[in-house]
Amino acid sequence: MKVRSLAFFLAAAVIMAIGSPAWAQTPSCITASVMSTGAIVGIVSYSPLVIEPNGCIDGAHSIGESYGINSSDGNVEETLFHDTATITSVSISIDYENNCSVVSVNPTVSGSGMGQFSDFNGTNGGYIYFWYSSDSGVPNLEGTAQVSVLVQDNTGNSAVYPVVHTCPAPAGGGGER
Repeated sequence: MKVRSLAFFLAAAVIMAIGSPAWAQTPSCITASVMSTGAIVGIVSYSPLVIEPNGCIDGAHSIGESYGINSSDGNVEETLFHDTATITSVSISIDYENNCSVVSVNPTVSGSGMGQFSDFNGTNGGYIYFWYSSDSGVPNLEGTAQVSVLVQDNTGNSAVYPVVHTCPAPAGGGGER
């Protein structure tokens, strides 16, 4: 009887060992930065600002609703993203344009206002450049635009991070009469 119990136990142990993976999948770590702002690290909210210490933007440490990453005045913004896992999808969407327009994106995207970057598939990171133009025509009126970048990887993690740009006010005409 002891032999039969031992044989059953060993058979069950072998089945359990075969059925379980040899190692657990390591979670990815997606990071991002914007040229004039620096690294965007594990932001879970903007108001109040909460930054997670692991420096990752992923399923557990993601961008919340709202904005507040303002860039310096100028017409171009560079955003960099990096992932410890292999990237399967990168896309952008233009969230809003208020007296500030996104006039060009490189690499170029297809569709109006949003696009898919196949350039980064199978890599671990990349750069995206956004060009902006003030379109208010009103002297001394700044504008803002926000673009969201979505990065997904082969571990199932994804990150959405915003690039908020401030368009400088058009020159001329200001002052009171």
